[in-house]
Amino acid sequence: NEFAELYATLSPEEYAALMSQADASLVVTLSSKLSGSYNAACVGRDLALEKAPEKKIHVFDSESASAGETRIALLLRDMIDGGIGFEEIVEKATAFIANMKTHFVLEDLGNLVKNGRISRTAGFVGTMLNLRPIMGENGHGEIIPLEKVRGTANAMRRLVELVAEETDHLPAASKLLVLSHCNCQERAMQLKKAFLERCAVFKDVIVVPTGGLSTVYANDGGIVIAF
Repeated sequence: NEFAELYATLSPEEYAALMSQADASLVVTLSSKLSGSYNAACVGRDLALEKAPEKKIHVFDSESASAGETRIALLLRDMIDGGIGFEEIVEKATAFIANMKTHFVLEDLGNLVKNGRISRTAGFVGTMLNLRPIMGENGHGEIIPLEKVRGTANAMRRLVELVAEETDHLPAASKLLVLSHCNCQERAMQLKKAFLERCAVFKDVIVVPTGGLSTVYANDGGIVIAF
């Protein structure tokens, strides 16, 4: 996760320099709806291919953040370790991203408001009424509200219930969930336990800290999950 987001602010030239160091490159970026990192990586890819058109380079728009980027990176690692070819990796990962779900709960919506990701009214109402919106994405990386719950503890409880409802038709132990947290390790571990107890679909829950730009958006106490 930290590696994936370390390069979130690279320039196209810096992306190109890194891509030029390998025969094949797979890049996972923050959602293009949240950051310019995807566009910068695509320009960097084009620059690298101008100098070395034989290289294989693919940039994935995660349509997610933090936990979602990590989940995709883990999938890529497994396929690379399994000896799957470049083109098939791109095809399978693209299909995975199209079906991946991302949910998050933040204690502080201030930075999302400041950066225009949610409306100022929504942020104000949430703060005044102690609401903790359970947020998701619309399938294209844009943030949408799923439910509004009063209080952090209730929101975390409802997040687990919501995921259980969404996955109760899926085979047991068929998915991996990644949970990222912003300076709230204890909360994250409690959620991991709850997900494993309530959601039979998950074979494991991997907990990671947020990094890079996602830390700015999440603020202290923020939780992001992807599966």
